[in-house]
Formats: sequence, structure tokens, C-alpha cells
Amino acid sequence: MGPMEPLDYAKSEDRFVRRFPFYFALVVFLVGVFYLGAVTFLQVPEENQRVVDAISGFVMGVMLSPIISYFFSSSHKSHTRNMNDNKVETTP
Repeated sequence: MGPMEPLDYAKSEDRFVRRFPFYFALVVFLVGVFYLGAVTFLQVPEENQRVVDAISGFVMGVMLSPIISYFFSSSHKSHTRNMNDNKVETTP
């Protein structure tokens, strides 16, 4: 592998490297859900309400929505199918 070639984590021998995108998605999802739960059930001062609204929109639109759409749309299925195809090619 040259210095400019990207790492194909699906072919890595290290289990953590292979599962890193899933761990990262889980952490981002949990942080987003925790934040939304906190601003929903905790008292927010009136002067900070607009900031909370803006951050909540960012969390829902940029953090949570792409993760949910990846795992429940064809992107994850295509990725899984490609990983299975790679396994079939390597077996004799």
C-alpha cells in the first residue's frame, strides 16, 4: 500500500479497524440522542432558547439523519453485499 492509497478497512485483519465505522456511528448517535434528551427534559434559560434550537437542528439534520439513512437504506445493504462478495472471492 502506497502513501496515498486509502485503507480498505473491510479487508483489515484488525477487528477494531473493521468495526470502527460502526463504533463511530454509535458514539455520534448516542451523543446526539443524549443532547436532544437533555434539552427536551431539562430547563433551558429563555435567552439561550434560540441557540438550543439551532444546535438541535444541526444535531438532527447533520448528525442523526445521515446515520439513520445509511443503516436503514440501500447504502448499508450495498456495503454488506460488497463485503460478502469479497469473502466469496477469497475462498477457494
